[in-house]
Amino acid sequence: MAAGVPEAAAGDGVRRPARPGPAPVPGPRELRWGDVHVRVEQLAGADARRVFVLVHGAGLSARYFRRVAARLRSAGDVLLLDLPGAPGLPAPRRPLSVAGQAAVVHRAVRASGGGEVVLVGQSMGAQVVVEMMARWPGSYRAGVLVGPPVNAAERTLPRQVLRYLQTALHEPARMWQVAVTDYARTTPRWLLGMVTAMLAYPIEARVAGMAAGADLVLLRGAADRLVPAPWVDELVSRSAARAEARTVPDGAHTLLLDHPGAVVAAAAGLARGLPAAVGDARGVPAVVGNDDAAAADLAHGVPAAAGNDDGDAAAPPRGRSAAGRLP
Repeated sequence: MAAGVPEAAAGDGVRRPARPGPAPVPGPRELRWGDVHVRVEQLAGADARRVFVLVHGAGLSARYFRRVAARLRSAGDVLLLDLPGAPGLPAPRRPLSVAGQAAVVHRAVRASGGGEVVLVGQSMGAQVVVEMMARWPGSYRAGVLVGPPVNAAERTLPRQVLRYLQTALHEPARMWQVAVTDYARTTPRWLLGMVTAMLAYPIEARVAGMAAGADLVLLRGAADRLVPAPWVDELVSRSAARAEARTVPDGAHTLLLDHPGAVVAAAAGLARGLPAAVGDARGVPAVVGNDDAAAADLAHGVPAAAGNDDGDAAAPPRGRSAAGRLP
């Protein structure tokens, strides 16, 4: 959180220890870097030393994370994100790769501050979590992947559409209500670009690049045809992090609305294993090695904001082009 932000009003009924930095800004706020817009909402929780960052899937918004967010407040602060192109936000001129989306979330986390971070991503959001943990291992040491795509044995658009329809029959009606309204407010061009990026992302290779000391929980519903059990087992076996697979017996792909307790239990469990927050007042550990400067090297990454920033937009490593950055 930026210095100078006033403390949230008292009397909200939540007891919390002293914060490592300023209090969350009440209500959603929009961050912008060039033509990249992201909406951030910070919810103060019972333990300011922990921050749960919730990352939604392609074509959706933070709305379907609301039940999870409300329960996670008993364990820490919560950061809800609407990513570029989400309903109510303009889409950038060029599509963002998964690496580019990870750069956006990384910058939003750094701009928002808080405590030790637990990342929670659903569907394509799970890919973003994997990329962040692999790219910035000093900053992100715990993640929950809810329905992580894309099964390498079926990585084609027709097959994924079929699996989506088969799985959708088992989703709750309230998930359909959220999905239909969010999809209707997302431009088809942007949604197609996100699906294309999701299909192209080599999640099985990136989990192998995580830090050995990181912790990962992979959640799937028993009725999820998009994310079958053998695929999750493969990700666990490839992961360099300490990884655990869990199956929700009567769940499908989303899990956030009908089984929020399973998601909360996984995230809160990881939070209890993290050390107390250390580092600067912006919530991300102060020492992250040279990897912090590599955000500019991500495909369609985010340019530096005006003023004194954290080095995300430093020159790319030798031998790599910066041409993929947004202008």
